[in-house]
Amino acid sequence: MGRRQTALQTRARTLAPVLALALVAGCATTAGYEQILNSWIGSGESQLVAAWGPPDSFYVTPDGDRVLTYRRSRTVTGGGYPISYPVTQDTYGTVTGADGSLGTFSGTTTTYVTQTTPVYSQTFRCITHFTVRKRTGQIATWRWRGNDCVAVPQD
Repeated sequence: MGRRQTALQTRARTLAPVLALALVAGCATTAGYEQILNSWIGSGESQLVAAWGPPDSFYVTPDGDRVLTYRRSRTVTGGGYPISYPVTQDTYGTVTGADGSLGTFSGTTTTYVTQTTPVYSQTFRCITHFTVRKRTGQIATWRWRGNDCVAVPQD
C-alpha cells in the first residue's frame, strides 16, 4: 500500500502545476479583457502608446482614422516528465521436494514502471485593434481576436 500511495502522490505532484495554472487562468475572461479595452475609449493615442508600448503595426483608413494593432503570442510547452505506476504480478506454482512430495506456492510481486508523458505545446495569441479618430485623436473603438484575449475582471 505504501508504494502504491507513493505512485499516486507522484502523479499528484506532476499534475499540481497544471491544475494551478488552470485555476489561475480560470479567473481571466474575455469579459475582463473587454473591460480593460473599454477603459481606453476616449483616451488619446499617446496615452495608449505610453501604457501598451508602440503598436506592432498600424494603418490609416480612407477616412483618415488610424488603426493601431497589438499582437501578443506565447507558446506553452508541457509534459515530458516521468510518471511511475505499479504493476503487480501474481505467481502460483508447485514444487517437488527432494523426497518426491509436492507442495504449492503463491506470491505477488510489484514493480514500478516508469513512462514519460507526451510532450505537448499550445500557442496562445491575442490581436487587438484600436481605432483612433482623426478628428479627435481619441480611441473610438476596439476589436480583438484570438484564444488569449483574457484578463481578470476589475471590480
